[in-house]
This record gives sequence, structure tokens and C-alpha cells, in this order.
Amino acid sequence: MKVAPVQALVQFVGVILGSLILVFAARAQNITYTCDAQQNFTLTTDAIAATPPDRITWAQPQTPNYQFTAPDQTQRLQMIFPFSTPTAFIVNNPSVNPAPKLQAVQSLIRTSVLANVDPYLALAVGLHEGGTTQIDTFYGYFHDHPLFDALGCRNRLPRAQGPEIVDLRHPADLQRFLEADRRGATRPGQSFFCVGRGARIPANIGEYTLSQTPLNEYACCARIPFGIETARYQGAYQDPNSECTRRGSFGHIPCQLTQNFLQLQTLRRIAADPTYQPVPARLEQRLRDLPEYRIQTILGNSISTGTGAPRQLAPWRLGSNSFATPVYGLTVLDFYVLSLASHPVVRRQVELTERALGVRPAKLLCYQKSVSTPVAHTYPMRRAIDWIAKTPRFTAILAKINAGTALTSGEEFLMQVELEHALRSQPDLAARATRENILQQPRLQQTRWYFRHAYPSRNTIQAVNRWHRPQDTWNFF
Repeated sequence: MKVAPVQALVQFVGVILGSLILVFAARAQNITYTCDAQQNFTLTTDAIAATPPDRITWAQPQTPNYQFTAPDQTQRLQMIFPFSTPTAFIVNNPSVNPAPKLQAVQSLIRTSVLANVDPYLALAVGLHEGGTTQIDTFYGYFHDHPLFDALGCRNRLPRAQGPEIVDLRHPADLQRFLEADRRGATRPGQSFFCVGRGARIPANIGEYTLSQTPLNEYACCARIPFGIETARYQGAYQDPNSECTRRGSFGHIPCQLTQNFLQLQTLRRIAADPTYQPVPARLEQRLRDLPEYRIQTILGNSISTGTGAPRQLAPWRLGSNSFATPVYGLTVLDFYVLSLASHPVVRRQVELTERALGVRPAKLLCYQKSVSTPVAHTYPMRRAIDWIAKTPRFTAILAKINAGTALTSGEEFLMQVELEHALRSQPDLAARATRENILQQPRLQQTRWYFRHAYPSRNTIQAVNRWHRPQDTWNFF
């Protein structure tokens, strides 16, 4: 397709100006922004700037004045992260992780705005959980407890007197969300979205259901003040009590869409609801209000991260105390500010989408900062990376070992996995362990050996990263 000379000149000038802005702002060490009364921000220093211009590309073809149109399936959007970290590997290595499709980024922006959810937060969680190739399909990674919190359910297990009934928050937003889907329709009446599967429900059915009536086999049901016209959804079962699966596959389409909406509402509460206080009370209030601690609640808090499923986590994540260092929240917030809110194409897409849909969600970056007269705020670019780097590992378990206190089975397994990582990545340790026949010793002896010989070189997140290739730090590579 031929490009008009004027249009080509505009594109060229736009790219050159963008590069000059990047060069100038690369010297900045802090990101500055202001917040308005609606909890929306305006950047006054661009974070994308910290990366050299040759690392940044616009969506192809280059279009500085990008319009709100459906992009070509092949268009990709170059993502960046300004530092070299295990987290950055997910966006800074296009040979391993191809740049996300612009269509996927645009899709999640639209879905989030329809649900009145901060699109930058949704994209940041999607980038962290689904990577560059699955940025828009991260819903299944959510744990169950945020969904209960989003519904306002106190009861987590089925009970003899039937499910807890709560009224759905923001039903008008759900109605808009469903009807915006080309397959969707609502009708007069009511329906119930139920969570918390009981033992009487077969394991292959799923843990969520959308029903015309509350079902006793579930722990909690949210009352929705309208019905959902299932016949309008292609491929959906006509059974009004049809179930949708929790993870991995798309079941009953209205149920799946409702589930997606509710999981996004978890992000909405994190970003904008001061009554939502999921952070443990052991943290003082000033910390509980920080964005990184609120994001951390998606994953949960632990004094020794990884005791549940250590083989599913990167080595550098194991053993950190998320009450002291919310590693998950910090990495997501860094993606939010340094990779997404600062990206000119992403920011333009958010602005165009909000304008087209007439919805402008409150932004997490401005949580508890809404004022009638904008005030400048600062986000130090190295804040998260330096905090994470110096984070100590396994301090709670080491204290138990020194005190002669028995470890839990989860802690024992965590130390077994950490010892495996150490022996696999550090040949000198592996040779010593072989000479001393350490793997044939009881687990307690193995743990003591680890703290004596391996721990000094792996006692912080920065230290352990010396021994692992970036691609080894993500379990899905």
C-alpha cells in the first residue's frame, strides 16, 4: 500500500521526535506524575525513556497518530523494561519471548475498561502471569481467594443451611460487559453466580456456576439483578444451570464471561476501593495502602514464599518474606509504571479506548492520591529493583534451624527444592555434596549443610541470581 508523502513525513517526524524524547529522558532517575480528583494520572516524565532508543520500536507499521481500529493480526508491540533482571527477561528478549500482538494488548485494554478496571494494572498482571504471548489470557492464574473477596463472600465452604447469598457489586458494569460481547444478551429477572464447590459436585465439573437459582452445593452465590440470555451465546449449553470450569478451558460462555468480569473486579478493588483491606493486619496501615502490597494480595503473603508449590516458582522467588518485601507486587508495579504506563502506544490505546467507551477507570498509581488540585508524585525508577535485590531469603527457616525448632513438611520440601537448585547451578557445591554423600543424609542434615555451605552465596535475591540463567527463572520456559 502506498503511503502519501505528507503521511510518510508525519510518521518519520513522529518517530524522530519520539527518539529524541527517549534520549533526553534517559537521564531521568525518577518518574514524575500528577493525579486528578478522579484518580487518574498524567505522566510528567516518561519511564520508557530509560531504555536506549534502539531498544524501542513503535507498532509496525509505524503510526504515531494511531487510531482506534482493529490492528492487523501480525502487528506486534515492542515491550521494554529498562533494567536487566530475571523479571525483565520476559519482555527484553524478543528472540525467546516475541513481542505481544498489538491485538492482544488492545483486547485486554478494552475488556478492562468495559469492566471499569485499571487497564494498566490488568496488563501488568497479564504480562507477569501470561508473558508476552498470553498477556490477555491470564484469568486462570488467579487464586480462588481474590474471587471470594471480589464477591464479598465470607463463607468459603458449603454448609448445611445452603450458600451465603450476597448482592453482586457493580451489576450495571457486568451488564455492559456482557452485552458488549457480540454473543451476549441480558433479560429481565435474576441469576446467581456461585463459587466454592462442595464434595457432592464431581471434580470434572468445575468450581463456578451461573444459575437461575442459588445452589446448595456451593459456598457462596452472588445475586445478579438480571437474567442472561444463554441462547444468544454461540456454543453455549442451553441448560440454565450449566457449569463453567475454573481453569484451562472455556465452558459455558456466559459463566466464563461473568467469571472473567469478577476476577477483573479483584483488580478494581485493589486499585480503587479503600474499604478493601485484604493485606494482613500485621502490617501497619501506611504499608497496607502502598500499591505493591495491595497487588501482593493476588498471590498471598507468606513469611517464606514457596512452601506450597516451590517447583512452580523461579529460584529467586523461593524463601522471601512477602510481608517484608512484596516481591510479586513490586514486579507487577514495575511493569505497570516502567513498561506500560510509559509506553506511548499503550497509553494512546488506553486514552482512545476510554474515550470511545465513555468509561475512565480509577488508576492504582493514584490510589489514595486523588485531589482537586494536581500534586506531583515521584516513582524512583530503581525503587523496586533495589528493594528486591537486597531481599534476604529463608530467614524464617534459618531462625527455626538455629533455635532447634522442627520444620513443617512444606518447609522441608521447600529446602529440598532449594538444595536441588543450588547443586544444579553451582558445580563446586555439587562436587562437595558428592564427596560428603550429603544427599544420603536425613533432610534435617541436608538443610543444615545447605545453610553452612550454600546459603552464604545465595542469601539474597541478588546473590542467587548470579547462579541462574534468566531463562531458568521462569518455570514455563
